[in-house]
Amino acid sequence: MATINKKHGGFTLIELLIIVAVMGILSATFVTMGSLIRDFRVNYISQRLYSSILLARSEAIKRGENVSLCRSANGSQCNPGDNWSDGWLVFYDDNGNRIVDGADQLIRVYNQISSDFLLNWNGPAEGFYFNGRGQVDFTNNYMFKLCLLGINDSAIREITVYGSYFGDRLKSVLGRGNC
Repeated sequence: MATINKKHGGFTLIELLIIVAVMGILSATFVTMGSLIRDFRVNYISQRLYSSILLARSEAIKRGENVSLCRSANGSQCNPGDNWSDGWLVFYDDNGNRIVDGADQLIRVYNQISSDFLLNWNGPAEGFYFNGRGQVDFTNNYMFKLCLLGINDSAIREITVYGSYFGDRLKSVLGRGNC
């Protein structure tokens, strides 16, 4: 009797279909994980900003005095402008001028965020303060907009600070779009 020696040099159709299906599932997972990581980064930075605004308000109420938030490029002085990506300060503002001077005391310094992000403020260029009753020093509603640069349809976070409003002073909304 002759022995037949069969050697296969390739994949069967079933094996090939299984490999293609597994590769498809893995590639979809990586795309989703990348999106989740980007969304997490946006949420992390927006929570830093949101908590700093809440800190300023609670400190103003606790002290019964003005507490300001302002843009800061060096971590010690206020720099007027609408791009807060360089960082920001929360400080006790003795005279309410939104500038660190005289008897003012820094409460917290928030350093520059990643250059992948843009954090814009559409309110007064010098920032804002909460008075001793927890009210902001303006009557209009202004907004921070945080987005990831260079990524189409990425997460965008908007934090609105309400001026003449008797409920919550803040509203945070997550959306998607382009910067």
